[in-house]
Amino acid sequence: VKNIVSKTKNPIDNIDALRTSSKTIGQEIRSGLEGSEAIWNKNDLKSLLNGVEKPITVKSDATINNMANNFTKAVLQIAEKADKKAVGILDVRQEFDNLVQKEFPNLYDKEMTPMRQYISGIRQTLNNFAETKVPEGKLPSGETVTGALRKQHLTLDAVENIAEKTASMVDTPLVKKVMSALRENPLTSF
Repeated sequence: VKNIVSKTKNPIDNIDALRTSSKTIGQEIRSGLEGSEAIWNKNDLKSLLNGVEKPITVKSDATINNMANNFTKAVLQIAEKADKKAVGILDVRQEFDNLVQKEFPNLYDKEMTPMRQYISGIRQTLNNFAETKVPEGKLPSGETVTGALRKQHLTLDAVENIAEKTASMVDTPLVKKVMSALRENPLTSF
């Protein structure tokens, strides 16, 4: 978020700058993947997803392990419908994020750590897979796909951090509604 957020700006302007930056990064990622002529297939993705390590706590609890297996199946179902050009992997990743947000609204609670680690592994696998589909793993700007996705993630984290700090300073019903909306919708579409 360096060079995006400024101490001289008010929180609303900083949040706006971060969202604009996030959107620009997302467009760059999408454009880079759309420009790739690479294709992919579900079996390649399935092989990679089967290699995602499950934490011991996930493997040792039948219910949680079943949940993890169902998530892998859900990603493959999403992949089945996706465009098989490189940009389709980004679409799968975004649909996966939407599914996680819907199914695990409390994902960042302490007791969810094992599942969060597994979900993070799936997300990283999708990111890495997308990166293999652009020349030398780089976007036209020269940045890697995973580097750009990481930068975008950090801008969204910064939005939430600023919003939370602002809400704690100004305890109004409007700010509480904004915070609630941010928590329910932390991801942006590209």
